Amino acid sequence: MMQEFCYDIVKNQEIFKVNVLPAHSDHRFYETEEEKEEGKSRFCSSLNGLWKFHYARNYATAPKDFWREDFD
Repeated sequence: MMQEFCYDIVKNQEIFKVNVLPAHSDHRFYETEEEKEEGKSRFCSSLNGLWKFHYARNYATAPKDFWREDFD
């Protein structure tokens, strides 16, 4: 027997997800069989380390040309 839908959940703006798993990817991509056997893919890069960071309140206050590859 099906339960009736509880519209209180939809009306409550504090609830934005129920019974949801966290986002993740279990895919691994390798260019060659050798890479796969070694478990190291050239398509994977570590993001660990020190990052340069600049907070801008909006686009107008962002550093000029920050999106360019040669920006430093």
